Amino acid sequence: MPRVIASTGLRFRRFLPYVPAIGDDGAVLFHATLRDGTTAIVEARDGEAVLHRAGVALVSHPVAWGGGVLAYGADGRLWMGREQLHPRDLPGPVGPLGPTVANGVAAVRLSIDGVDGVARVRPDGVDVFPFPAEHVTGLPVVTDDGAVWARTTAGDRWRIWRDGVLVHEDDAPSGAFLAPCGDGVLLPYQDRAHRWPGDEAVPTPFPVRGVAWAGSL
Repeated sequence: MPRVIASTGLRFRRFLPYVPAIGDDGAVLFHATLRDGTTAIVEARDGEAVLHRAGVALVSHPVAWGGGVLAYGADGRLWMGREQLHPRDLPGPVGPLGPTVANGVAAVRLSIDGVDGVARVRPDGVDVFPFPAEHVTGLPVVTDDGAVWARTTAGDRWRIWRDGVLVHEDDAPSGAFLAPCGDGVLLPYQDRAHRWPGDEAVPTPFPVRGVAWAGSL
């Protein structure tokens, strides 16, 4: 049976609009606006709730990362840690959309002097992949091998990139969101699910149009 883990009232004002997440240990993470109007990431586990706060309003869904949480701040920075979050310096403001995380590596969208890009955030460093003359669409994702994948558009063409290296480009209709699948990604494309690397058509029991999923089919 479904179990309510939090409700609006004396402590929380609202939970919209960001989606919740599940940590590796089963904790539920969700964005909340508190009764005083401030925001926090709430970590709910076994009937207990831990509040993770930043020095600014938090404006994204949370993800579990490095034993704590990670989310975007209204100041354009990436905030992380436990309970009292701290900012991580990046070469430009983060967002929109994201972050995503897998195997201790986070992927974020950001703008670098007006150029769209994505970044791979590791505990020991940051790798930035700018895309001049391209527009990043959807969410960048991290695959099992730690690579960061992104989809961009330029004019009528779209492209798929792995760690800033072009993997595929086309002008046929496709979905906007990549989904990680092992060491590669899946994308709805020509009414089929295709996997890269290799541009392999993955059989599905139904036409796939503009949706994404996680894991294998």
